[in-house]
Amino acid sequence: MAHVLLLNGWMLKKILVALDGSPNAARTLPWVRHYAARERAQVLLLRVLTPQDLNQSMVGDERRSAQEYLQGLERELNYNGVPCTTLVRQGNPARVIVRVAERERCDLILMSTRGGSAVKRWVLGGVTEQVLRLSPIPVLVVRSRTLLPRQGHVRRVIVPVDGSRLAEVAIPWGARLAKLLKAKVVLLHVYPAGEAGLRHRRQEAFDALNVRMAGACRMLKGRGQRAAFNVQRGDAAERILAFADQNDLIVTTTHGFGGFKRWIFGSVAEKLIRDASIPVLVYKTPAQVSPGESSARPA
Repeated sequence: MAHVLLLNGWMLKKILVALDGSPNAARTLPWVRHYAARERAQVLLLRVLTPQDLNQSMVGDERRSAQEYLQGLERELNYNGVPCTTLVRQGNPARVIVRVAERERCDLILMSTRGGSAVKRWVLGGVTEQVLRLSPIPVLVVRSRTLLPRQGHVRRVIVPVDGSRLAEVAIPWGARLAKLLKAKVVLLHVYPAGEAGLRHRRQEAFDALNVRMAGACRMLKGRGQRAAFNVQRGDAAERILAFADQNDLIVTTTHGFGGFKRWIFGSVAEKLIRDASIPVLVYKTPAQVSPGESSARPA
């Protein structure tokens, strides 16, 4: 669990908020205030105009309208003590979002699973999914109807672990957010149901996972953080969603493997993003990390 050591020095300094001009997308703003104000992070509000949005005879008007929209949100955030800048760009939304986030050295992308532009909705299968596939930067996905935690406090940061080292690279991000939010870290494993013939292999894998997670919890507690390892049994996505409540936040990765079932986008991570009533932070496992390694370093 050496990768937990890499938490030191990482800070949430800059957050890119992707907006499409719709009320649904703008519902991410309470979460912007929730996180940025705590860390005194700078916020970049980005509005991407697609070719379909632009009538060539009215390009200037569209850009001015987009800028006015962002400036209104900027004033609101500045009033709440969150330093904010705005940017309007044109092109493929997902590619522009990722490109701007990299160029501006953002630490986090925040966006909704559902937008509502007149031309194209930002839904899973659309812009949000494309950003998740393309971005090397963690993406915090908030459903448009997601409520803030009661009394504005996140109680637990849940990090699902499937038995692979690949899935465990999300632990540093979960621990860092938990420290920021003064929340407890819960490393959550769902033990799969299945044929009796696989029990021995699964038990060996679980025993190894149990040792690693116990070590991770000791390390985090040694740093003054509350941490626990919890085990559920059944379908991974269903049990994770049942375990979480309104006061929680989920941190997951888009790649993993359990030896029996891969946790990839299109499976567990997609179900969590689609169905969770709480925010889900998605960390994309670096391609260079192999199943036997656990080297994640927050940017």
